[in-house]
Amino acid sequence: MTGLASLLLALAGLPAIAIAAWLARDTRPASPGLAIRMALVGIVILLGALGLFWAGDDGRRVLMVVLSMALLVNALALSMWWHVRKFAPGRDA
Repeated sequence: MTGLASLLLALAGLPAIAIAAWLARDTRPASPGLAIRMALVGIVILLGALGLFWAGDDGRRVLMVVLSMALLVNALALSMWWHVRKFAPGRDA
């Protein structure tokens, strides 16, 4: 069962990497920074899947991995929001 959860989480991280590749090809000014952050989100999710596999059936380790992954993904989402705000129209530099 542990391997299945890890596999499903790893599969859930692949769209983030696909979106990062799509953003990397975009020509808008904010896109390169967003692509990097989105790729990092995908990497964090894949590392979270690896961490879940490592944790096995130890509930304490699973909790530690899930909380760490949630914290990092949300920090990256906040970073994306700040990055996009820098390029918002009508905003003074």
